[in-house]
Amino acid sequence: MGYLYGAAVQAIQGFIFETDRLKEIIGASELVENISTQLFKDYINQENVKIILSAAGNIKLFSKEKEYFEKLVHEFPKAVMETAPGVTISQALVHIAGVETEKEIKGDHINCLEDRLKCERNRIIPQMDVSGLAVKRLPRTGKSAVGEDMDNSIQAKLNSAGKTTLIKKLAKAPENKLFSKEMKDIAGYNAWVAVIHADGNSLGRTIQRLNNQASGMTVTQFKAFSEKLETATIGAAQAAFDGVIETDFKNNKRKEYQIRPVILGGDDLTVICRADLALDFTISYLEEFQRLTAFHFGTDNKITACAGIAFIKESFPFHYGIHLAEQLTSVAKHKSKGLCQDQVPASLAFHKVQSSFVDAYDTIIERELTADKVCFQYGPYGIDDSLPEGLASVKELKRKVELIKEPNAPKSGLRKWLSALYDNPRRADFLLKRIRQVTPGTYVKGLGLESPVNTEGKTIFHDVLAICSMKGA
Repeated sequence: MGYLYGAAVQAIQGFIFETDRLKEIIGASELVENISTQLFKDYINQENVKIILSAAGNIKLFSKEKEYFEKLVHEFPKAVMETAPGVTISQALVHIAGVETEKEIKGDHINCLEDRLKCERNRIIPQMDVSGLAVKRLPRTGKSAVGEDMDNSIQAKLNSAGKTTLIKKLAKAPENKLFSKEMKDIAGYNAWVAVIHADGNSLGRTIQRLNNQASGMTVTQFKAFSEKLETATIGAAQAAFDGVIETDFKNNKRKEYQIRPVILGGDDLTVICRADLALDFTISYLEEFQRLTAFHFGTDNKITACAGIAFIKESFPFHYGIHLAEQLTSVAKHKSKGLCQDQVPASLAFHKVQSSFVDAYDTIIERELTADKVCFQYGPYGIDDSLPEGLASVKELKRKVELIKEPNAPKSGLRKWLSALYDNPRRADFLLKRIRQVTPGTYVKGLGLESPVNTEGKTIFHDVLAICSMKGA
């Protein structure tokens, strides 16, 4: 008989994004990456324990030694919380009767372990950072201070900020000194940064399909699937980096790569980059991700991904930006899955934050993106050449962006038209007629100014001008 152990790192997002200081974000990302790689392996006896999964904050092990796992359950959480104060970990152990080796583990055993881990996540885990009444608190975090502007968590993050684990995943030949270490350095002259979050679609359904094809996936097959998925995610990120970031770095003789990976593993990607590079980077990543998953799992089992891009000022509270990027990813996923369940099309959604506070995205649509029965939320945008009806094309968006950037294009007029829609619909109608009269016919036709609002009451020009402004035009 054997035992299947699972551990999942919790509160990752809160731990990484509780600060707006890039060095602390970088250090927190490195700490989280270290938990499921080096720190975890320091506790493993490789002879008696078989590693099934160790990536993106998820750990799965097999062993026949119950006593070993009992010791691990008691010691490993303490090591995690000492290494990364503020992070917690949930654990579960499943007894598998009649199983002598990890190759005999089935998908049902993995599912049982996952169910127990979900239950464990609901348990309240006490934090180690407990202080007496006379201990000084750090005003910025409310935690016990260990210096003038430091607590245990910040100290651990800054100590790890110089590590290059995530950079090595993103770039093939990395030099840490070439990557921006301050948010203002990433933003550049435009003072805007982009928070990009991408997540795979219908992963559970793909695993179920592969499980049916193989008449039940073994743990060896599950491990191979996880490794190939990780390879596809990292490969897609590297391709996007080479095609967009590296190209910009060389062509414009930059001193630094204006990007920082925050999460890169499993089927998840979160990066911070210069705003004008974000759209091309995201498109490249989504295209390469689905190409690589088709290569690894076959065309019928291809996995796509959806992404959200939050454009924010460099000084804007960063946790609002990541929260918005995650909401936008969910919006893109919901739209894509609603149009096609079998093979979910890859898509992306984005928003340029121009208010001082970020609400739920539904509230943003109602309050900022709707005027005179015209909705400015035209996306999400599909990335493929052939798209299901109802999904806008990112290629069409980019074509109109390039057209509106030309000197004779009615960029200023369209801005005034969008503004007038909010408070003076009659003036908006007059401005639109005037734009058609004074604008060369090639722009009227190319931009679709004869029908700037589609049958659903949506216009693309808010998004066109937003992307155009990110590119400094």
